[in-house]
Amino acid sequence: MAALGALLAGCGGTGASGVGIREGNLAPSFSALSLEGKAVTSEDLAGKPSVIVFWASWCGPCRAEVPHINELVDSYGSNVNVVGINLGEAPAAAKQMASSMQYPSLLDPQSSIGTSYRVSTIPLVVILDGEGRIRYRGTGLPRQPHSLIDGLLGDS
Repeated sequence: MAALGALLAGCGGTGASGVGIREGNLAPSFSALSLEGKAVTSEDLAGKPSVIVFWASWCGPCRAEVPHINELVDSYGSNVNVVGINLGEAPAAAKQMASSMQYPSLLDPQSSIGTSYRVSTIPLVVILDGEGRIRYRGTGLPRQPHSLIDGLLGDS
């Protein structure tokens, strides 16, 4: 039975800690530097819903997603954490695109956070509840992001 748990944990399922990459799992923890050089950890996001967007400046769909994410920032303000995670790019390339974002972005130069979240396609959007459980994971925002986020705020 322990071997099955280890196998599932290795496939993104739930291990003993409940950490994984699927909806319902606790999201993997991370720490990174923002584009401004500030240290940020996943624990900084605790207590309210969070939208995490994995992106790169060369990604056309990532650029197209920015106005939609900005709209969430405008709608929810400080009631929802919104953070971008740039995968594998030099700070200069990330900063240029991030200038159009109304939310902070973190640098993941070796894509180690991306690896822990098993990012294979970007933009990958992960929405967490206030306890850090994954409530949505998909390429881009869900069709009705306000419905999901409103529900998470109602649970808080």
